[in-house]
Amino acid sequence: MAKDIQPTGNTTQFSAHAKLNYGEYAENSGLPIGGFAVHEGKYKDIIELPKSELSSVAKTLHDAQLRIDHSYSVRDIVGLVDEAQVAYNNDTHKDGVQYKAHIDDPDIAKGVQQNKIRDVSIGFDLTPECSKCGKDFRKCNHLFNEAHVIARDVKVYELSLVTRGADPDAHASAMNFMEQFSDKLIKEDIKGGNVMSQEDTQSVDIDGVLKRTVSAEKEAFESKKEAEKLTAEIEAMKAEKEQLEADKLALTEEKAKIEGEKAEIEEKFTKTSQVLSDKELGAKKREVAEVAKLKVEKGLIDEAELDEEIEKLMEVDSLSEIKALVGQFKKEKEGESKVPETQEFKKFTEGQELDYDDPKVEQAFVHEIFAYDLVFKGKSNDKVEGQSYMGFSKHS
Repeated sequence: MAKDIQPTGNTTQFSAHAKLNYGEYAENSGLPIGGFAVHEGKYKDIIELPKSELSSVAKTLHDAQLRIDHSYSVRDIVGLVDEAQVAYNNDTHKDGVQYKAHIDDPDIAKGVQQNKIRDVSIGFDLTPECSKCGKDFRKCNHLFNEAHVIARDVKVYELSLVTRGADPDAHASAMNFMEQFSDKLIKEDIKGGNVMSQEDTQSVDIDGVLKRTVSAEKEAFESKKEAEKLTAEIEAMKAEKEQLEADKLALTEEKAKIEGEKAEIEEKFTKTSQVLSDKELGAKKREVAEVAKLKVEKGLIDEAELDEEIEKLMEVDSLSEIKALVGQFKKEKEGESKVPETQEFKKFTEGQELDYDDPKVEQAFVHEIFAYDLVFKGKSNDKVEGQSYMGFSKHS
C-alpha cells in the first residue's frame, strides 16, 4: 500500500527537477521509469541539499505517489515509486537518490514515450536553515543576496511528472516556497506584476520568481554596499584632507620658524661682518697712515699733504709694494750734495716731446729717480768709470 505523505504546513516545501528514463509499456505493470530524482548540492544558489539528507530523501521517496505537475487531485495520481536509494551518479559525479517507478496511465505513458514529458520533480518538506547564521531562515535577518537555505529534516511526499526541460541535476521550482518566505520575497506575477495567489505559487518556476525578487534585493544590497563604500571613501577623503591641512599648517609653522631662525642668523652674520669690516677698515687706515707718514719722513711729500695722501692710499688695494719702495728712499740731509743730473738724461729730454710708452724713456726716468749716474764712486777729482742701471749709458 502506498504511503500518503502530505505537506505538514510547518515546514518549507520545495521541488527539484531531474531527467527521467523509461522502458516499454506493459498492460499489467505499466511503463517503468527511473533515474536520479535529486542530487546533493546547491540549487540555483538559493537552496542547498546536503549529503546528510539524502538517506531521508530515499526513505521517504520509496512508495511515494507518482503525480502530474505536483497536483493534489486524485485524478492526477498516475503511478507509484517502487524503489529509492542513495547512489553515486557517474554522469554528474555527485551522490543522489536513484529511484524506480511505474506509470499506470496509458495516455501519460504514451506522452513520456513520445518525449513530450521529460522530467520528474520531487516535492518535499524541509526545515530552512540559514547558511549564514544557522537559524531558521524565515526568522533571521539575512536575505537571499547574502545567504541561502540549507534543507534540514527533508521528507519527500510525492514524485511528479513535469514538462519543463531542465538541467538533470540543477533545476528547481517553487511550490509553497513563496508563501513560506513572503517576508523576504516580493510575490509578483512575472508577466503582469500582480500579487500571486496560493494556487499560482504552488507551480511557479523559482527561476522566474527570483530573477526579479532576488535580483532586486541584490541590486538594492549592492547599491547599499556601494553607497556605504562611497560614504566610507568620502569620509576617508575628508580625513585625508584634514590631515593634509594639518600637515600644511604644521609645515607653514615650521617654515615660519625656519625663516625666523634664518633672519636671526643673517642678522648675527651681518653684525659679525660689520664688526669684521670695521676691524679691517681700521687696520687699513692704520697701515695707510703709516705709509703716508713714512713718505713725509722720507721727504717725498710735505706734512701738509699728509691727509690728501692718506685719502689716495685708501683707494689702493695693496700697500705692501708701495711701503717697500718708500722704505728704500733716504731722506736728504741738509747740506748734503745732490747727485748731479746725468748728462744723458738732460740730453735725452731736452728739446723733444716724450713718449712715455717708450721703454727708453722709462729707463731714463729710472736712472734719474734712483740716481744711477755712478754705480761706483771714487775719490774726489778721480775719474772712475762705472756701469749705469740696465746698461743704458756709461758715465765717467
